[in-house]
Amino acid sequence: MSSTEMQRQTVVVGDSTLSYTVCGEGQALVLIHGWAGFWEHILSVIQTTHGFRLYAFDMPGWQHSEALHNSNTLEAFNVALAEAVDELAIEGPIHLMGQSMGAVSALLFADRYPQRVGKLVLVSPPFSLLRDGPNRRLLRWSIRTTLEHRPLLSIISRAHKTRWYNYWITRQTAFYEYNPWFFEEVILPSARVCDEETSLSHTLSMFDIDVWSMAQRIAHPTAIIIGDHDPVISVSEARMAARLFRHGELFVIQRAKHAIMMERAVELCETTFHFLSDTPLEKRRA
Repeated sequence: MSSTEMQRQTVVVGDSTLSYTVCGEGQALVLIHGWAGFWEHILSVIQTTHGFRLYAFDMPGWQHSEALHNSNTLEAFNVALAEAVDELAIEGPIHLMGQSMGAVSALLFADRYPQRVGKLVLVSPPFSLLRDGPNRRLLRWSIRTTLEHRPLLSIISRAHKTRWYNYWITRQTAFYEYNPWFFEEVILPSARVCDEETSLSHTLSMFDIDVWSMAQRIAHPTAIIIGDHDPVISVSEARMAARLFRHGELFVIQRAKHAIMMERAVELCETTFHFLSDTPLEKRRA
């Protein structure tokens, strides 16, 4: 099989197994997804001539990646990711691209292992949810309550895998742009391979990370890419976040919501590769 074709593989780190998809040739770009979805769709539209070798890791509890044996937190995942990069002998510095919760994980990795990272691409980062205030405290309490009460977790887990729940999420909330293909090929498969307990544990740990302070410590060139209709982070909030980084830039993709990697994959790839390659981008920059 050609190294430019998508290949699904696994790597053992400690007592756990991480799954990932690899394709392309060139500089290493590590992708970390968020709560809903993995990277197959965006990988399918990437041209291998961009000059990057992509390693798209599944978060623990998704697809073929096991829940970590020691701890299911973003901190533990980043340790496992660093070990996976070593095990696979990925030459650095590596670029990191994370979406939603994956953006927080990428930011955390750059903060913990600054010499191993080249550039950061933070897609739809949930910075608004992580600002100190009642919303953050309410979300933390609700997730912790769900994890502590097994019957409630069981109900939520079963509901998350049903067609009616996912249909309601895509039609009645502002997180995703609904279309039949997107629903059948991305939303439902994503929900049905999710281990809710593991993923909720990762989400809970996210609320213990001070991304606003962390952003001011990051010296890497950083791109924040959001949709103009993202309910999780507004354009003004994203602009504020970009200014905290020493070398931060904000890119806004029009007519996109939170799941840019699935809704506007081509535009997201164009923006990302222009940023990583230091070439001009003839698109609206906020």
